[in-house]
Amino acid sequence: MRRRPSARLVLIILLLSGAVLLGGEVRQGWFPHDEGSLGQSAERVLAGEVPHRDFDEIYTGLLSYIDAAAIALLGPNSVALRIPLFFASLLWLWAMYRILLRFMPPEFAGLGALTAFVWGVPNYPAPLPSWYILFAATGGALALLKWRESGERRWLIVAGAMGGVGFLFKLTGIFFFLGGGLALLATPGAGVAPITPAPEAPERAGSRMPRLIVAVALLLMLAALLQVVGRGDSEILRLFVPTFLIAIATALRLLRSAPGALSWRTLVDRLGPFLVGGAVPVLVFLALFAAAGGLGALLEGVFITPFRRVAFASFSPPPVVSLLFAVPVWLALWLPTAHARARWIASLLATAFFTYIVARSAPGLLNYRLGWLSAWGLLFFVAIDGARLAGARRAAVDAVRRDGALTVACVAVAMALVEYPFAAPIYTLYALPLAIVATAVLVRERARAAVGVQIAVLGFFLVFGSLRILPGAVRTLGIGFLPTMETRRLDLPRSGLYLDSLQVSIYEDLITFVQDTARGRPIWAGPDAPEVYFLSGLPNQTRTLFDFLDTPADMNRPLADRLDANGTQVVVIKVHPPFSLTLTPAGLDSLRRVFPHEHAMLEFLVLWR
Repeated sequence: MRRRPSARLVLIILLLSGAVLLGGEVRQGWFPHDEGSLGQSAERVLAGEVPHRDFDEIYTGLLSYIDAAAIALLGPNSVALRIPLFFASLLWLWAMYRILLRFMPPEFAGLGALTAFVWGVPNYPAPLPSWYILFAATGGALALLKWRESGERRWLIVAGAMGGVGFLFKLTGIFFFLGGGLALLATPGAGVAPITPAPEAPERAGSRMPRLIVAVALLLMLAALLQVVGRGDSEILRLFVPTFLIAIATALRLLRSAPGALSWRTLVDRLGPFLVGGAVPVLVFLALFAAAGGLGALLEGVFITPFRRVAFASFSPPPVVSLLFAVPVWLALWLPTAHARARWIASLLATAFFTYIVARSAPGLLNYRLGWLSAWGLLFFVAIDGARLAGARRAAVDAVRRDGALTVACVAVAMALVEYPFAAPIYTLYALPLAIVATAVLVRERARAAVGVQIAVLGFFLVFGSLRILPGAVRTLGIGFLPTMETRRLDLPRSGLYLDSLQVSIYEDLITFVQDTARGRPIWAGPDAPEVYFLSGLPNQTRTLFDFLDTPADMNRPLADRLDANGTQVVVIKVHPPFSLTLTPAGLDSLRRVFPHEHAMLEFLVLWR
C-alpha cells in the first residue's frame, strides 16, 4: 500500500511553493492611485497625523499603522509596504491548508490550498485591506471549525476577534459576522444534538419564541442587504442571492426544528463569545482614537464617507447570463457516478474537456471566459450546496464534518460581499480563494463526484490559474489573456516596482520635473493622484487623497482659492482621473491665473508659480 505523505511534509512544501510563487510576483501589479494612497496614509501616520482626524483615510485605519511601521523599518518605498503582506499571505496559506486537512488527505489539502493561493494574492500583491480581510475571514473560519471540534468557547472568541480585526482594515470586514453568525445559527454546534423534527414531543409556546425571532431577524437582514446592494439584476444575483439561499434555508430549518432545539441560552452561549471577541479589538481601536480626539472623525469616515464611493467608484458584476459558463463545472461536481465504469468515463471526459479549455484559452476569448467565469461561478455552487446542508432535516453520519462544511460555506458566501460596490474582476479575487476552499470542502462532504472528476476540476483551476490568470495583465483580468507588460523597473527611490515601459517613462519624467520645480515646497496633485505625493516625497497640505471624498464645503470652495491659501507652489493635474470628476475648463483657467507657468506631459499637466 502506498504510504501517504505526512501533513507536516506537505505543509513545508506548500509554504515553500507559496513563498517562491509570491516572491516572484511581489514587485508586480501597479495601479498608481492604490500605491499612492497607501504610501501617503502611512507617511502621514508616521509624521504624527491621525487617520480621519487629520487626513481623509479611505479605510478604517489599521492598515495605515501597519504600513507606517513597515516604512519606519524598511524605508519609504512601495516594496516595503508589501513585506507585511508577504508574510501574512503565508499564514493565510497555512490556514487554508488546515481547513482543508479536516476534510481530505494531506496531498489533496495541499493542492487545494495552493490552487486557492494561485487565484489570490500573487495576482495583485498590492497591500490593500481587502487581502487582509480575506486573511482574517479564513482565520475566523478555522477558529469556528476548532470550536466545533473541541466545544471550547475560546475559539468563538478568537473567531470573533478575527472578524473585528478584519473590520479595522475596512468596513466590508464586518461581513464576516454575517457569515459566522449564519454558521452558528444553521448548525447545532459542538457537542449538541442535531436539529431534527420530533413530532412526538409537545411544544410549548415559549419554546418557539427564540426560533421565530431569529427567523424574523434573518428576513430583516435580507431585506436590508437587498436595499443596500440591489442596484440591478447583476448586483442582486451576485451580492444578494447567495446569502439569501443559505439564510432562507437556515430560517426554514429553525422553524421546523424540534422544541427546544434553539433556546435563549443556546443563542447567548454561541453568539455571546463570538460578538465579544469581535468587540474587543474594535473597542480598543475606538479608545485610542478617542484619546487622540479623533473618535467622531473616525465614525464619520468609516460609516458615512464610504457611501460616497458608490456614486464615483462602482462597478457592476458580470451579467446574469454569465452563469451559463459555470454549468460545465457544476455538472462535473454534482452528477453522481455510482458505477466504476461511469466514474472512469466521467473522469476521462472531464479531463479531456478541461484540458481543451486551458489549451485553447489563449488567445481564444470564449474559452478564456469559460475558464474565468467557471471560477466566478463557484460562489453559486457553494451557496446552493450550503443551502442544501442548512435546510437538511437530518444530519450526516459525521455531524462535525457536515457542520464544518456548512460553516466554511457560510463564511465564503458572506465574504463575497467584499465585492460591493466595485465588483471588478480584481475584487473577485478577494472572494474567490475562500469559494475555492468551500467548494473543495463541500465536494468532499457530498462524496458523489468521482475522485478522478474532482482531480480533473482541481487540476483545471490550478493550471488555468497558473497559466492564464497569474501571468496575465491585471487590467485585462476576466476579459482575455494578455501577458503582463510590467517588465521594466520604475527607477525612483520610493518605488521598486515593475511597470510597463510607458508608465515608467511617464512617472520618471513627471516626478523628476515636479521635484526640480517644487524644490521641497508644498504641491497639490489631483484629481485622484496620491501617487505623486508619495513618489516625490513632497508635502501635501490638504486632507485629500481622493477628491470625491472631499467635504461638500471644500467642494463648493474654488480649488484655486484653497490652494492659494495653503501655500501650494506647484499643481499637478491628472488629466483623466480614475474616479473623481475631471477639472472643468473654467476651473483650469482659474488655476492658471494663480499658477501662470505650465508644462504639459502625458496624462498630466503641471502648473506652478
